[in-house]
Amino acid sequence: MLLKIIIEILILWVIFALFMEILVRKRGPIGGIQYYEKAVQERAIELGLITRKGLKNQKICSSILLIAIDLIIPFIMIVFINGAQSYWDLIWQYYVLFMGQELYDWFIVDIWWVTLTDWWVIPGIEDLNYLWHDPKIKFFNKIKLIPISAVLAIIVGGGNQREKAREKNLKKQQQQQKGNKNSGLSNLQRKEKDAEIMRQKQAAAAAKKAGGK
Repeated sequence: MLLKIIIEILILWVIFALFMEILVRKRGPIGGIQYYEKAVQERAIELGLITRKGLKNQKICSSILLIAIDLIIPFIMIVFINGAQSYWDLIWQYYVLFMGQELYDWFIVDIWWVTLTDWWVIPGIEDLNYLWHDPKIKFFNKIKLIPISAVLAIIVGGGNQREKAREKNLKKQQQQQKGNKNSGLSNLQRKEKDAEIMRQKQAAAAAKKAGGK
């Protein structure tokens, strides 16, 4: 299981790298302006680097992609690949996958790429670098994710457990309905029904035997 979790974390790293590629491939750092501080966003709008509508669209698109990366893909890994059954398995596996993925975002993207290089510095907004271009800020933001991701893991696990409980109850009801098909018959009716079934079997056997002569 440990090896499987490590491989899944590495897969999430690759997926997150593709996510970043999608964001910045065409527009450079402006493609990720939605993750800058509000003051940086406003300055970018003033400079004509992006419109408010464009910023809003980028926020929506990136949020949809992050939901897939942070929720849907890990959930598929945990339930359909790892076969987690218990509530506890869902919680700890989601927490480990989420935090494992965030290590990539933290060290590779935020610490190395964002704060230790000038690639994300937007021309004309250099005076606002202190708002985000600092490893300490990134460190504090990631520390906040530890309790937040724990709550998220509980919610994800609880949602799946409710779905499993619903499926279990539905299956139980179907079995009860199947078992109750004959519950409305009296003892005499049940005996007559059983006798009729037996007669039909005997008749079928006799016909088969007669046909074989």
